[in-house]
Amino acid sequence: MSRGGIATTLNEPGAAVLCVKPTGDCFYECVEKAFASAGLDVCTLVQGQEGDEACQALRRTAAAAVDEQIFERFAMYHMAGLPDFSFMHSVENVQQLQQRMLVTGREKGCGQCL
Repeated sequence: MSRGGIATTLNEPGAAVLCVKPTGDCFYECVEKAFASAGLDVCTLVQGQEGDEACQALRRTAAAAVDEQIFERFAMYHMAGLPDFSFMHSVENVQQLQQRMLVTGREKGCGQCL
């Protein structure tokens, strides 16, 4: 689909495709931009801490949602050899996975965070 066709497809005249630089935080940046396009401040809607930027607040929210079931699924996907889950090689429990999810692209660089 062309960039120009997105507005027609979504039946939203103001819809547009925005380019987001791959930073390691780009998924969270896209979520922030989506909320902002609706006039919402994502930081007021998620489980951030005082002083968090939007990406970190979103990471905290995602990490807080991780439970034993999610940890076990990620571990299973890693054991099955799925390359997107190779980060699990050194993650031994829910708390370590949550900590890993808090690592930002700004902090470690693109490709070194989730």
